[in-house]
Amino acid sequence: MATSVIPTSVNPDLQKERDGASFSSEEFAAFWAGSEETLKFIRGVRAYMQQDVDVLEMLQLQNKSHEEIVEFSVKGGIEVAKKLRRLQEERNPGGDDYWPKLYDHQVMWGLVPGGNPFGVMYVMLVKALQAQCTPEQYEDFGKRLERFEICGTYAQTELGHGTYLRGLETRADFDPKTDEFLYIDNKSKGPHMFFIQVRDEETHEPLPGVHIGDIGKKLGFWGVNNGFLGLKNVRIPRTRMLMRHAQVNADGSYVSSPTNLFPEIATSLAHWLASDYLWNLYDVTIEDIEHGKYERLPELHSLSCALKVTCSMDSAAGVERLRLACGGHGYLISSNMSNIYHAPYEGENTVLLLQIGRFLMKTWRSALSGAPLAPTVRYLAEVQKNPEFGKWTGSWENMVKAMQYAAAKHAWPLRAFPTGCLEARTEGNAANHTGIEFTQAAELHGRAFVFGSFTAEVTGPKSKTRSAALNRVLENLLELYLVKETLNQMGHLLRDRLETVLTKLRPDAVAIVDGFDFSDLQLNSTLGSYDGNAYERIFDAALKNPMNQKSVPKSFNELLKPFMKSNILFLNPDLQKERTGAEFDVEEFSAWWQGGRDKLKTKREIEKAIFSDLEEGYGLNHEYMSHEEVYNSSVKQVAEAATKLKALQNKLNPGGNDIWPGVLFNVQSHGLFPANHPVATHITMFVDVIKGQGTPEQVEKWGKAAENCNIIGTYAQTELAHGTNVLGHTANHAMVVAQLYIADVHHGVQMFIVPVRDAETHMPLPGIDIGEVGKKLGMVSVNQGFLGLNQVERDGTFKASPASRLNYLTMVYTRCLIVNLNSTLLLEAATIATRYSAVRRQSPIEPNQPEPQIMDHVTQRLKLFPEIASGMAYHLAAEYMWEIYAQTVLCTTDGCAGIERLRLSTGGHGYLTAANLSNIYGNAVAAYTYEGENTVLLLQIGRALVKAWASFVEKKPVSASYSYFATSMQKTRIAFENLADRMASGQSQGVAANNTGIELVRAAELHGRQFVCQTFLEQITGAKAQKRSPALNKVLENVLELFLVQTVLNNLNDILRFINLSDADLRSLQKRLEISLEKFRPNAVAICDGFGFHDRVLNSVLGSYDGNVYPRLFDSAKRSTMNQKPVQKSFETYLKPLMKANL
Repeated sequence: MATSVIPTSVNPDLQKERDGASFSSEEFAAFWAGSEETLKFIRGVRAYMQQDVDVLEMLQLQNKSHEEIVEFSVKGGIEVAKKLRRLQEERNPGGDDYWPKLYDHQVMWGLVPGGNPFGVMYVMLVKALQAQCTPEQYEDFGKRLERFEICGTYAQTELGHGTYLRGLETRADFDPKTDEFLYIDNKSKGPHMFFIQVRDEETHEPLPGVHIGDIGKKLGFWGVNNGFLGLKNVRIPRTRMLMRHAQVNADGSYVSSPTNLFPEIATSLAHWLASDYLWNLYDVTIEDIEHGKYERLPELHSLSCALKVTCSMDSAAGVERLRLACGGHGYLISSNMSNIYHAPYEGENTVLLLQIGRFLMKTWRSALSGAPLAPTVRYLAEVQKNPEFGKWTGSWENMVKAMQYAAAKHAWPLRAFPTGCLEARTEGNAANHTGIEFTQAAELHGRAFVFGSFTAEVTGPKSKTRSAALNRVLENLLELYLVKETLNQMGHLLRDRLETVLTKLRPDAVAIVDGFDFSDLQLNSTLGSYDGNAYERIFDAALKNPMNQKSVPKSFNELLKPFMKSNILFLNPDLQKERTGAEFDVEEFSAWWQGGRDKLKTKREIEKAIFSDLEEGYGLNHEYMSHEEVYNSSVKQVAEAATKLKALQNKLNPGGNDIWPGVLFNVQSHGLFPANHPVATHITMFVDVIKGQGTPEQVEKWGKAAENCNIIGTYAQTELAHGTNVLGHTANHAMVVAQLYIADVHHGVQMFIVPVRDAETHMPLPGIDIGEVGKKLGMVSVNQGFLGLNQVERDGTFKASPASRLNYLTMVYTRCLIVNLNSTLLLEAATIATRYSAVRRQSPIEPNQPEPQIMDHVTQRLKLFPEIASGMAYHLAAEYMWEIYAQTVLCTTDGCAGIERLRLSTGGHGYLTAANLSNIYGNAVAAYTYEGENTVLLLQIGRALVKAWASFVEKKPVSASYSYFATSMQKTRIAFENLADRMASGQSQGVAANNTGIELVRAAELHGRQFVCQTFLEQITGAKAQKRSPALNKVLENVLELFLVQTVLNNLNDILRFINLSDADLRSLQKRLEISLEKFRPNAVAICDGFGFHDRVLNSVLGSYDGNVYPRLFDSAKRSTMNQKPVQKSFETYLKPLMKANL
């Protein structure tokens, strides 16, 4: 094992930040913890729990296989339990302040970095039993759970649907003869809870009639062993029905609870929200229920839903923004940013938003009738009574009211909801068509509450107990939060305040995050350690990577070297109905999309040849391998594919390159190499750089060898701040970009081909320090590496290129590939989510009617159809190569966000790796940081726009891409004027440009968006339209309508700033959106079919052409390595001794 390269000192830049803070970080930490006593208590617990734990050892979790991670996590969860029990006995025997209270505290997260397999047992199951069991039942089995004598979980969601409790199909019929319930196929008493034994306590074998196993690998929480459960003729003792609120007597008689809302309490229990108000409301409501009072239950349920939605949305999006802000390093698994990122527990948030919307609708009716309202919704009545309620003043309290006013106005149409039923004929249909307003009002309701509670905490009576310095920092944080969120509603009024508060917070940023008091073990990140030695920790983690313990991976001699030396349905009826109902010819669409019928034919011939002999489970096998196994498997796949592809090239198009090496980096590669492959950069960058930058002699020497893969190369441009694909263990040559000096004279950036490994042995050459940089969020088999060079010198003279900027052509070409790749990935995700939405059924629109396809819900259409339109727009706009620089930023940004929205639209199933949506996202998001964070590119575009604007003002000619300056250029003009004003006030050009960054970035983004809109318009309505049928043109025009309307709605802040739109105009836009979604509906599946993605390319159990989602889900689960034996070795080794121990 390599020795550590991490220095013992704190990074001086980070120390300077701490020294320059304007407040006490310790006081902030005490405020954040709740009190100095609590902070001291938590730190004591942390010190005890984290002693003798190696942070870097925890990082090696990334290199383990699926089965090893689960075993590691079981062991870790048990060790944490043992430590906490000992701590309880040492410090407070008989109490519960350590065990089990702290078992799922954030302090423990770093001790089980893959997720605690027993977390759900304590967070959900034990709490649910406390709320639903009789005292006798809790004494019987609840206490055993608390003592860890048995292990349990919470099984609510069925395979075919999510949180719609009334739709549960699992039945429990009571047999009074045996005093048991039997899960089989008269009058329903609604959902109830049962405590069921599923495994033998001694052997851990599944009991008769129980089919149980691991559901497969997921996007995160790798160590949390999510499973499937099947019950067949399983008899459950009557006393195992949880009977606190309803009972079944021995004679079979049913005694109901005074209310049928109690399942919602269990749902609320899952939302362990940090809000003191919510927990207080929960405690009060539970106490009220004990006394037969249920008035506050709807408010509790609504508020828990609202905060769960806003918290999960904002935290997930925020974590991802922070990961992207770390550039390429944030893509590394060792940064821990991808593991922190997580998804909803109850499926897609829209279900909860619609429930909140219905609550607000009922509350509006109560407000109109003058009935008293719950505290959290009283603003609905105040908005009606006070016409000045929403008047803007800009104070914090006013911002709270502004958000409440916005929530009330969005909820306003719901007051007359029965009237809307007339047009839609039924209340169910009216609710569906009002779904967008429902969800908007519901989200704003949650945000209004967060606004109010944050403001009350910072400005209320508690502020008198804090120092003036800490209050000032908290007030800045409040200002930042309120301004940033309010910008979404009233953008231009607050942008100056945003810039001001960002400047104020700058000196205190590090001290604030220090105040959160996360230990290095909790963060478990090479980027975020307290000492700030990020690069050293990244390098140290890389050195400890198992891939780097051998100079030559075994796949080189077995597979890569021979390769380099060679010269080588049953259809789901819902889905079928969608295809039959399409309004256009899918074959015509496919031919248009592929560029002609001949190209479509060739594409299908290639796919038939390369995919026909792949084994079942081919696309998922890598998910259960260790990091090293994935790499070696991918090298094998490339070597085996090469012979096949070369032969196919000679057969179908001799002398061409569309199959070999074209398939190595086009869409078919997604099916051939499901974990990606290590030589993509060799083909797309190394070979092309030689051809584009080399002399004829150099091309002859190295180019042909590289094309034939006789040598494997990579592109090494970025220094320590990033890695380079292929470099780690695959490449034996590198295209190194370096500053050229001859006789101490600088000749600028030049490119060099550098041998880095011996061609025969693959050992690193003398003076070469080379290895893999570590596992990443996606592209798991792309062997990203580090490279150190010591002594490469040679005398010579230098002849400059006639155009030094030609060195940048490689990256321009790469950006073209990025746009094509990301638009394709977005459309792959859209195809998966759309087919799934046609098959999935949930939440009746009409009461007492069967559950509809979820694509019939307007809110689901809003998630799916705009992403299809966006993917098409970027794909078509990518043909304009010279605009690709700006477009790369937009395509990666919109593509990544769109893929994540599509993944969330598939609920919990989209969290499975077998859905392939997380893999598609991981591949797409890599492009976001190929060149660092996208803001770097946006600022470059912004500076180019300012120069172009200056030329335009001086009547100098500008390029065609800036021709719109003559009629519309407001954002660029403002950026130019602000830059000039700041320079006139004495700021240097660099400082002025930095302070104008927000305007420059926004101008750059809008410049790209206008280009995409313009090119999409031309492609659909221009001359090419005459070659298409009227039916196809009609469909494409609706896609265009949807894209343009959605783009306008998404950028209203800037549009309203410069264009006068009336309320009628805005309502018209909303109506056009709804109409375009309605028109899109019958053609959605057929459009996705038209993209022509092979099932092997999609590699998804949710998105296959036949639509058999649930059989494929079950089949993929059975393939999990965890399901190849009924009892894991961790049971006998760790779990059974714990359950039998008398601690």
